[in-house]
Amino acid sequence: MHPIPVLIISLALALGLFFIVRRLPLEEMFASEFNFLNVVARIVGTIFGLFLAFTVILGWGRFTEARRNVFTEVTCLSLLERNAAAFPTEVRERVHHLLHAYIQSTVLDVWPAMAQDQGSPRTHQIYRDLWDFYTAFSPETEHQKIFHRRSIGKLNELGAARRLRLLYCQTTFITPVLIFLLFGGMVMVGIAYCFPVKNVWFHVLLITIVTVIIVFSIFLAYEMQNPFSGFITIEPDAFLELLADFSQR
Repeated sequence: MHPIPVLIISLALALGLFFIVRRLPLEEMFASEFNFLNVVARIVGTIFGLFLAFTVILGWGRFTEARRNVFTEVTCLSLLERNAAAFPTEVRERVHHLLHAYIQSTVLDVWPAMAQDQGSPRTHQIYRDLWDFYTAFSPETEHQKIFHRRSIGKLNELGAARRLRLLYCQTTFITPVLIFLLFGGMVMVGIAYCFPVKNVWFHVLLITIVTVIIVFSIFLAYEMQNPFSGFITIEPDAFLELLADFSQR
């Protein structure tokens, strides 16, 4: 979802309704209740602002955690390749081949699939092959045993990071929260209609500012709930850099 069409539609609705409401005798209707309207606007605005800010902060936290998890997965892959240097040549080459295939499949297969809240069977099979190879390999020297144990530990970390990445594809934005934010945003814009501003274009400017801030904040909170799909996404740049590094080795 792109933010520009959302902003244009929201502004068109807000300003269109404003010019309709502007024809009503608002100054006469709210002249005696202006102080009460001002108090209500502050209370509602404070509650809505805090809730909206809290939702955006939670979304940003989810986004940054997903990105940090991607970095953890890439780090585990890099360390697995380096630990394999202690193994015999044929084992090292097999590990390098499986890791290269996993990274390549993650970029080409998994990332497009995650945009649809799905995984990749091909990548999952490569991951299973990697585990099967490590469990079947029996190190001969004490030096190889040390790096084999370290590699098994990194495989566990890789599996945990991979599982979390797939779980982050699932949108956790609760529908009642979205309904509350949309309703609260409409209420705030509606309250802005009621203030007696004589200069109509200055009033339009204020309503535009309020609408843009509210709509963009709700858009951010919603988009960051799924870090791998939509307009604001985590790109596989770290995997691409590691893939290029693997190709040079």
